Amino acid sequence: MFHPNAFFSPPRWFETTRALMQNCIDAIHSWQITNISFQPAQYNAGPPEAKRALLHTQSTQKPAHTVLTILDDPSVQLESDVSTLKHELQLMQAELTQSKKLLFQANAERQKFSSALALARDLQDNLQPAGAPKVPGLDICVRSKPAHEVTGDFYDFRFHGPNELVFTLGDISGKGMAAGLLMTMARKVLRTSLHVLAQPTPDAMLEYANQDLYEEFTNTNTFATTFVGQFASERRMLQYANAGHSPVIFRSNAEGAQLLPADCAPIGVLPENQSIVRQIYLLPGDILVVGSDGITDARNEDGEMFGLGRLLQLVDAQVNQSASEIVDAIFKALAAFEAEGAQDDDQTLMVLKGV
Repeated sequence: MFHPNAFFSPPRWFETTRALMQNCIDAIHSWQITNISFQPAQYNAGPPEAKRALLHTQSTQKPAHTVLTILDDPSVQLESDVSTLKHELQLMQAELTQSKKLLFQANAERQKFSSALALARDLQDNLQPAGAPKVPGLDICVRSKPAHEVTGDFYDFRFHGPNELVFTLGDISGKGMAAGLLMTMARKVLRTSLHVLAQPTPDAMLEYANQDLYEEFTNTNTFATTFVGQFASERRMLQYANAGHSPVIFRSNAEGAQLLPADCAPIGVLPENQSIVRQIYLLPGDILVVGSDGITDARNEDGEMFGLGRLLQLVDAQVNQSASEIVDAIFKALAAFEAEGAQDDDQTLMVLKGV
């Protein structure tokens, strides 16, 4: 807005000044100029005193160029000020046009990227199992909490024969779109191994996946920690192989929770990866917890990690709870521990409890 008290020109300049101010008003309406202010400036030679009119726009944080000088001296002609005003307004118009163009381009690129992320997220959601399967002798719950639009964690359930459940949980190194794409590849290859291998045991599945994915993962400096389990309902026997994955926790009904360590490197680290198959029994009351490292690596406001110790204690404390109640308790503890908005890694948790 104008400041009437700022006008100090004598009457002989009033009409000319008013005409110049009208040009500024027109500029306000045409180019969204938000304010005109006057700044007194003393020349080195002393008088005459000058005032400079500055145009303030919505598109810049600093005032525009000086566009008008009014001198309290009858010998000075104002025609040059009119020319300067026109020139400066033309410069401002060009600047605003360029700014609008760049803003439009940035918004278009942002919209494209957001659409691609939304599409990738929808694809992942559609590919993930809708829920845990019903298996005789097992109570199963799985939950995933992505840190970003696209997750690098994956899990899957497939039946091999009528009474054998094969399940996987893995974590791709890295984040974002690349991790999401590679996650989809890894899950697909592991599924394929069930059909092409004569004996699709957990260790054979991991070795097959490593041979298939090693080149792609090496080229992208990526690897995947992966746990594969195969549960036979009739015998209540669980065979498993662990390629660099943690945490994996087993709590028998008779003993406290303990970590099941990995036996080989993650997928994509070595060209030949010799896996080892191990077995345990999931009797009534026994609990198997498989999670991604986003759980144990979660940090509080002081930078302290949630850690394996807290997770082991939680599993021991939930021994009488169902699989879904155990998952709820762990995620509730994570939410209470983590600094608000601090999740920077995907968190996936699978619980299998013998019943």
